[in-house]
Amino acid sequence: MNVEAQAATVADDTPLLVGGREYWSDSLHEVRNPAHPEQCVGRIVQADETIAISAIEAAAAALPGWAATPRGERLMHVRQALSGIEAFAADLAPLITREMGKNLRESESEVALPGVALGKYEPHFQRMIDERISDERGDVVVSRAPRGVTTLIVPFNWPVAQLALKLVPALLMGNTVVVKASPLAPLAVTKVVHAIASALPPGVVNAVFGPDSVASVLTTHPAVRTVSFTGSIATGRKVMAAAAASLKHVVLELGGNDPALILADAALDKRQCIRILQAIFSTSGQGCQLIKRIYVHRSRHDELVEKLVACADDYYVVGDGMEPEVNLGPVVTKAQRDRIQNLIERSRGADTTVRETGKVHDTQVFERGWFVRPSFITHVDSDAPIVTDEQFGPVVPIIAFDEEDEALRLANATEFGLAASVWTEDAERGMALGRSIEAGTVFVNNHNTFAIFDVGGVGGVKQSGNGRELGPWGLEEFADLQIRSTRAK
Repeated sequence: MNVEAQAATVADDTPLLVGGREYWSDSLHEVRNPAHPEQCVGRIVQADETIAISAIEAAAAALPGWAATPRGERLMHVRQALSGIEAFAADLAPLITREMGKNLRESESEVALPGVALGKYEPHFQRMIDERISDERGDVVVSRAPRGVTTLIVPFNWPVAQLALKLVPALLMGNTVVVKASPLAPLAVTKVVHAIASALPPGVVNAVFGPDSVASVLTTHPAVRTVSFTGSIATGRKVMAAAAASLKHVVLELGGNDPALILADAALDKRQCIRILQAIFSTSGQGCQLIKRIYVHRSRHDELVEKLVACADDYYVVGDGMEPEVNLGPVVTKAQRDRIQNLIERSRGADTTVRETGKVHDTQVFERGWFVRPSFITHVDSDAPIVTDEQFGPVVPIIAFDEEDEALRLANATEFGLAASVWTEDAERGMALGRSIEAGTVFVNNHNTFAIFDVGGVGGVKQSGNGRELGPWGLEEFADLQIRSTRAK
């Protein structure tokens, strides 16, 4: 298949990138604005299996040269490549908001994250040098080698941020990559890939996009040695099964149904309530590591509900994320909006209460778009679908408990294990209780991944994934250990 650059037919069409060259075709995928579904945000070229193979082959051809590049030079190249995003950063945030709906302030913070991610990985990378063990028997050298061609599959909710968390360590450790964006938000992230790739040797970074058949090639091709995927558990299982045939290394950051345990002594002042709300409703609830279930000591149940409802009613403005007053946008698709509403309806019982909050910015926009007002569900059974399923939207059930052992049992009664939080005035007690929660990360008096960006190790247990991102562990996911020895015995 010819991957020579062709003339763009429409200004807002986005090409793919294979071996340093733009790829154009007449097959285009349209992206619509979830706040205004009648609006086309832009179109992206769709690849077929042949183009996906071409991208993998381009990455394989570029691998020896990039892997042989001295570590310091690789770091310099990656830093320069990321700086290229600054030239069009002002256009990226509005594009992200128009693609997937979240408010503009969140999108603006996301655009800065590639540089932040490099800053967090760099000190760990600098310390990751060969280790030599010498004694009278000889020498043993432990070093890290690139795994090889790497597939990065990024989600819709924080596409540029998730790209950075995967791409930076993959490149630093000497791998070449093929990036595939989500069909729900492929434009901004693919434009970022183009900018980064332009500062690197051809084929080091490639971008493809297309149907499931393209994803299948990217997860089964024998030249691909690592697949890093963020998304749903169902798709993660498919990725792992596809990669198993050739024993690829797989990094999976999957869904979460994060519990928050509010103990009897928790502070419930306005500042703390805002923290809880932000941990529920950021990105309109469309985040893996967000609070999806609240278990509160019965003595504080009514107080918590009334304070959260009042605070959310005052704090949230629902509407088009491009509007300055809006801080909660739509969910990404009509299907997701309908799914959330169905979960709410299926959870209704004789005593169940649904408390909708927030102010609607524009009623006509709200009625046309894929909006859900921030909502609290109370007096709901612990096995109701709104509790056991990941809602992935701005709605949360609140359930009372009497004993901490009961709260732990309820928190752990799930296939998910991404993150959790404990809220208490006794931080040490919260840390101790956290050891009994089955989750990759347990926060105390917070529920915010950015709080541990400098430490890293973000990831889940059970069905919420394999592997870790950030910190030295995030780098290790993209490297093979090699042992060299002069010892005879």
